[in-house]
Amino acid sequence: MVWFLYCFLCYFAIIIMKRYQYFFFFLFVFIISTGSIFFMESSIKSEVKDAFIKGKASLLSPFLNEMVNMCYECVEGTYSRSQAESILSDFFAKNPPKAFEINQEGITKDNSEFVIATYTAIYGCKYRIYYLIKKDNTFAKRERIYELKISKNKQCQSRK
Repeated sequence: MVWFLYCFLCYFAIIIMKRYQYFFFFLFVFIISTGSIFFMESSIKSEVKDAFIKGKASLLSPFLNEMVNMCYECVEGTYSRSQAESILSDFFAKNPPKAFEINQEGITKDNSEFVIATYTAIYGCKYRIYYLIKKDNTFAKRERIYELKISKNKQCQSRK
């Protein structure tokens, strides 16, 4: 009797799968794509950290918003993504990375995330890095860096 019930259920499952094969295919694709979006979204901090460790502005650029508020070398302004990448390339060229350490992470009142870190250049000068991450206004709600501040520690003020 159990074997008969098992065969009946298998037969029934095959008939349903054939009849609704397109539905199950699209359901499978949807589940896989949705899962990958959520996986990508959670890795922005590690990707940004990796970009700073490698000293590559091109790795950091995809996570920048279209317009970014930046402060670097006492110059504050709002820059396009490509301008910000150029400024970061200049920073990494002048200050090749030795270490990058996250000191503090948190959430602001408007549910944005912030990170405060210390970037150490190969010649020993340390920089305080602050960046603010918000979700963009697109359907995917991707996280982007809206604000980035790079400031020298007092010990490095005399070095240019």
